Amino acid sequence: MPFAIGSDGGGSIRSPSSLCGLYGFKASFGRVPLYPGCGDARYPGVSSWESLEYIGPMSRTVRDSALMLSVIAGPDDRDRHSIPSDVD
Repeated sequence: MPFAIGSDGGGSIRSPSSLCGLYGFKASFGRVPLYPGCGDARYPGVSSWESLEYIGPMSRTVRDSALMLSVIAGPDDRDRHSIPSDVD
């Protein structure tokens, strides 16, 4: 499998990736929506990990991670912390 998605609150993407020879990228908070990561779909973006969880790609190369991030990043009305795609 060339791609994987991970969640990171304290190194859970970056550390395992580096130990396995992969490239793991912790995206900025809100860059990749957490939805449907919450436990209750009635309350999008609300969980005990809401302010600590970051979603990001894991892959064999930096280029593959950048490609994956370009696909999974962007605004989502179901996540209240999602940031607009035109924000750098």
